[in-house]
Amino acid sequence: MQGIEVLALSMDAIHYHILARFLDKQVRPRVGRAKKHAYFQLRERWRVPKVWERLCNVTPIADRSHQVNVFRYICSHREKGAWVWTFREGLYWRDAAEE
Repeated sequence: MQGIEVLALSMDAIHYHILARFLDKQVRPRVGRAKKHAYFQLRERWRVPKVWERLCNVTPIADRSHQVNVFRYICSHREKGAWVWTFREGLYWRDAAEE
């Protein structure tokens, strides 16, 4: 268990966004491990040579209004062709490649 409760996630060819509650202040190391795991999965399945170059930018949520705005912003990336997951989709999603 990484100690992360994810509410929303978007990912495209250039960048990603995540809205999550971290149970401690170790945000960058935890995101780094998730990115490392994702890279190994991408490399194994689709032979992706490189994914991310930089550290993540961490912006703490100030209040409920800020949280709702960030959630909507992340979800809006679906319209731009990004893969988007939210807690509303449930715990598991089906990979089209596995069908």
